[in-house]
Amino acid sequence: MHEVHAIVFSRDRAWQLAQLLRSLELHVKCSGLSISVLYTISNPKKSAPPDAVRCTNASYLDLVVDFPNVNFVREKVSERLNTTYA
Repeated sequence: MHEVHAIVFSRDRAWQLAQLLRSLELHVKCSGLSISVLYTISNPKKSAPPDAVRCTNASYLDLVVDFPNVNFVREKVSERLNTTYA
């Protein structure tokens, strides 16, 4: 059996990510499948409710619990260097 490593990028779309992960669990029959998710959360816009980012972060944290076999990495942006890293 072949090993497959899937890398998924997600930004502010925890619900869509959950649907993708559920679909992969249901339809991909590969014993060597590993999934990594690189996700990021945007800064709230002025018109967004104050808890908008907190809700999104909580949604991603729920996914970490719901999908224990998936490697979740939150992307961070360095303000000092203006670079992105995981």
